[in-house]
Amino acid sequence: MKILVLGVGQSYRGDDAVGLEAVRYWMNKYPNTAKHPSIRVEFIETPIIDLVDNFREADVVIIVDAVKGNKKPGEIYIIQDLSEFQTRHTFSGHGFGILESVGLMKILEPNTFPSDIYFIGVEIASAEHGNALSKTIMASLPHVAKSIDELLQKYLIQL
Repeated sequence: MKILVLGVGQSYRGDDAVGLEAVRYWMNKYPNTAKHPSIRVEFIETPIIDLVDNFREADVVIIVDAVKGNKKPGEIYIIQDLSEFQTRHTFSGHGFGILESVGLMKILEPNTFPSDIYFIGVEIASAEHGNALSKTIMASLPHVAKSIDELLQKYLIQL
């Protein structure tokens, strides 16, 4: 089984970098899991360009990214059925976002599509260019890291 943990975001757009930073935090907090030979970690700032190549050969994908929906900043979404989530919330400032990218990939690359995809989204307040993560979002990183690790442990226990 091959598992991909994918941190998504734009590093110079404030809270939008939460996907990148949350995965880095998880790697530091849970180094034994992060170094497991079945796990590959990637960071992307351009979802539509990099997503297809990163999904290849993965059986399980965990995507961590910013969400601009209707919860309070710092709240976490953990979703497996992305189509259900798409109808209720607005996604990232990447233009062509994660949902559109995953949907396109499912159509264009059905033979390489992972069997399980999870989305861990963190509600953000601002994605202004040049800003760092807000204190609220920084405070959510331990919770996001724990969520990543808990999802991974479900699969690693099977190996």
